[in-house]
Amino acid sequence: MNAPDRARATAAIPVTAVGGNADASASPCAIAGWERLTAGASERFTLPGGHFCLMERETEFLDLLRSLARAPAGTAAPR
Repeated sequence: MNAPDRARATAAIPVTAVGGNADASASPCAIAGWERLTAGASERFTLPGGHFCLMERETEFLDLLRSLARAPAGTAAPR
């Protein structure tokens, strides 16, 4: 997926963008473009691989998702 259109309105929600460091159709610079869609926090992660790195690096991707889904300190984690 390419970076979003800059003309779109921003939202005050966090955005996390994940892409492959060798993706010819969505480069790490293009992935950074997602940050323009939020007035909230943004994070960017790059995994080794191309356009299908999320499937090729499934274990690393799921580990990343798990680490991001952890409840902040002082809050109850959902069961």
